[in-house]
Amino acid sequence: MERAERSLTSTFLSFFLLFLFLLLVPKSEGILNGPASGVTPRPVCASQYALANYACSLIPYSPLPPPAPSTPSLDAHHHRGRRGHGHGHHRHHHRHQGTQEEDDCCRWLYEIDTDCVCEMLVHLPDFLSRPVHEYSLIVGDTCNVTYSCGGRVIRK
Repeated sequence: MERAERSLTSTFLSFFLLFLFLLLVPKSEGILNGPASGVTPRPVCASQYALANYACSLIPYSPLPPPAPSTPSLDAHHHRGRRGHGHGHHRHHHRHQGTQEEDDCCRWLYEIDTDCVCEMLVHLPDFLSRPVHEYSLIVGDTCNVTYSCGGRVIRK
């Protein structure tokens, strides 16, 4: 079951990082011609995404078996209603032994500046925006990286 969760998480993480990278590509053309939206990503953000994307892409993919029905005792173990306070990314201290690839992925995810993540996610559709929100990336049982973003001005 843990292996299934780990591979699902690594798949989601790969798609999330790919999505963030794809958001950078159109903006890089806008920087050469002048920013269209008035928001110019920091130059270091692209390299931070590239390093994390490469490290996380090395986590081996394995197909998931069908999910087993959950029991109430297992659901109680998950961290529901957990609220983070403060800003930036937080390390989830319930750490388990992971593979070297997972450790490397976590290392580079921790290095991504919160402002880079928040600036990139501002391009999501308006219905996905909230006044204050957190985005969490979980890499198997190795780490849980949370990026806290403040509210944004809704584009018109």
